[in-house]
Amino acid sequence: MTFLQAQVRDGESAIPEHTRTHLLEEIAAKIAGFGGRILELGPSIVRAAFGLEIVEDAARHAAHAALAVQRIASVVDSQARELGIALHTEEIQVGRLADRVEIAADARQAAQHVVDEMLMVAPGGRVLASATTK
Repeated sequence: MTFLQAQVRDGESAIPEHTRTHLLEEIAAKIAGFGGRILELGPSIVRAAFGLEIVEDAARHAAHAALAVQRIASVVDSQARELGIALHTEEIQVGRLADRVEIAADARQAAQHVVDEMLMVAPGGRVLASATTK
């Protein structure tokens, strides 16, 4: 499974709230279009997972989504340099609840920790991928 996280950070000039909201909605739509499941959509962050559904190469889909997100950010707002994107892939346990596949809570938290750490050091406007994302 591959996790993608996009985070809008305020840099030297704050991004207006309506622009930030529009940007995050566009990012979520693009990620979903590449087959990602949105796990969280917050005031400055989009978290998604690829590979919950049967996909031949979840990491590739996530990487293409990340590049598309980069392009959207540069079109929506010139502050795209304030957007950090991180990808992390690992094998995790999932469970099926009715017709929905769910990620084990502890595995999701561990993966989120990895991408959070990556985004703390990620230069804005770049996509970072963990060593396990191939």
